[in-house]
Amino acid sequence: MSTEFSEAYRETAMSETGAITVRQLNFYAKSLLEGDRNLKNITVEGEISGFVLNSRSGHAYFTLKDESASLSCVMFSSSAATLRFAPADGMQVKLKGGATVY
Repeated sequence: MSTEFSEAYRETAMSETGAITVRQLNFYAKSLLEGDRNLKNITVEGEISGFVLNSRSGHAYFTLKDESASLSCVMFSSSAATLRFAPADGMQVKLKGGATVY
């Protein structure tokens, strides 16, 4: 557990609500995901759903799903610009990248 999260959690646990903030939870989840070497360069297989290409930023947003789970995904413009196909809903794909929280 990261020191920043541990200290923040300990401080909040002593508060009246005993709750942590969204920022604290995101920070902790991100540190766990990015700290796991098995998730730094991983290939995930699934079906594209809800694909949207932001014409202004060039980033692509979509859900990758299988029969029992889904992941919200973003492909930043630098990667989206190099694609040699047009992603579309229903496509079965293998994606390579890293797991994080944004």
